[in-house]
Amino acid sequence: KLAAEHPRYPLAFYGLAWNYRYLGRHAEAIENIKRARKLNPDSAFMLTADGQTLAAAGRRTEAESVLAELA
Repeated sequence: KLAAEHPRYPLAFYGLAWNYRYLGRHAEAIENIKRARKLNPDSAFMLTADGQTLAAAGRRTEAESVLAELA
């Protein structure tokens, strides 16, 4: 509901991503964390969450690539 009411609020999509990841719904988690990053592209927090979400989905190479952006 929060994301629907506030479509430009990146933490709403981060929250959705976290919950989908917890439920094992990795495709939806990735979709939402990518949206959060698009809304807040300079956030190290969102970048880290993106890497964690990809890793949880078993997409290690992509996760490592994303997390390398922190360096």
